[in-house]
Amino acid sequence: MALSHIHISLDIWTSPNRWLILAICTHFTSYDHKKKKALLALKKVFGHSGDNQFSILLPVLQDYGIELKLGAIIADNAPPK
Repeated sequence: MALSHIHISLDIWTSPNRWLILAICTHFTSYDHKKKKALLALKKVFGHSGDNQFSILLPVLQDYGIELKLGAIIADNAPPK
């Protein structure tokens, strides 16, 4: 379990079969004061927009029960609005 806030990083890349895949990773400090990271999910996403990424991200956060423990969220590939 996390002692610190849980920070999220997101990245999208294209698989060899041309699917867009969103990786959702966490970064946090554990109760034994060690820096930890974990891959939560690799999910197919249908575009690079922030809305598309968030529609995938929120259910993953809810599945892990960490949506209220969030710190920063870092993402790339989302075009500006």
